[in-house]
Amino acid sequence: MKNQNPVNFYLRTSKTKLKNEGKLNDNIGVMLFISYNGKRVKIGTIDNIKGKYWNENNQQANGAFGESVEFNSRLSNIKTIALGVYRTYINDNNENQPSEAIIKKLILQRLKPPKDTSEKREELNLLIFTEKFIKDSKDGKRQNDKGRPISPNTIKPYHTLKKNLLAFSTEKNYKLNFENINNEFYEEFKNWMLIEKDYKANSLAKYIKVLKTITNDAHIKGYIEKPFSGRQYNTKSEAVDNIYLDKSELKKIEELQLPTFSRLDKARDLLLLGCWTGLRFSDFSTIERKDIGETFITKRTQKTDVTVTIPIHPVVEQIIKKYKSVEENSLPPSISNVNLNLYIKEVAELAEIKDIIIL
Repeated sequence: MKNQNPVNFYLRTSKTKLKNEGKLNDNIGVMLFISYNGKRVKIGTIDNIKGKYWNENNQQANGAFGESVEFNSRLSNIKTIALGVYRTYINDNNENQPSEAIIKKLILQRLKPPKDTSEKREELNLLIFTEKFIKDSKDGKRQNDKGRPISPNTIKPYHTLKKNLLAFSTEKNYKLNFENINNEFYEEFKNWMLIEKDYKANSLAKYIKVLKTITNDAHIKGYIEKPFSGRQYNTKSEAVDNIYLDKSELKKIEELQLPTFSRLDKARDLLLLGCWTGLRFSDFSTIERKDIGETFITKRTQKTDVTVTIPIHPVVEQIIKKYKSVEENSLPPSISNVNLNLYIKEVAELAEIKDIIIL
């Protein structure tokens, strides 16, 4: 598939024609096409949108559409699924190209599984779907927008959500059949996590985001009629304290005498590692031994999914030597970002850094 943009979305009726006919307020079908090996195959209508909200150049909803983020996310998921189906077919069939009929059938099977009235279909619910969602993510059947496997750190919250769904269902005697996954479920589940389980705003927002990702996938596959999209399903998060230090303050922290391998000593070393590599917390806290070379650290970043090569700073070199015989990755063990910030505040106080900047 050499086409740089092999998956495309078009309105069933062009926006120009809708404008000329005064029908920009009409709901119009969004059609999915896939191009490969000189073929351009129409898969079918996969969603609907008012013509005035469609951006023909970007092939997605424009910013004036109140649910543009969720709508465009669904299109992105569909694109990933379509590309995944094509690549899987090629890999499984000795690089032979699929016929138009086969690729259309395979993609539609992934997007809209045939409705099954059997007992097995009746048993399928949100919890079972979530388990399969996790398994497909681990096995590489689900991929990110760049066609790469879902990272283990991304999958972790999926497991936590599954545990919470099970606990909620048990404690509230709430059946998680797909017909029950509606506004009432959303509000009850959110309030249960917030009030009964005492989740903080940031944690709640994280798991609600995961819930929306999974239910959007269920919607795409025809199990849920309406996904949790739109502003009414947004969950507010709180700003997290981030600590900023200048070089002289970092030097004070580096030279501070602390019991070796104590809680604060490890936190101090993690801070220095982050500062002298310039990596995000999610990246420097997951560096593996294979990422560390003689003079460079090479790491694929989680947020941007690019590989970066960073010279090993003398401070980082000392940290690696310190933990080489203690930790498998030759670096201090990871802790949560929240705890790291708390511990570093303690370290800063011991180092007599009073004007620590918290943003």
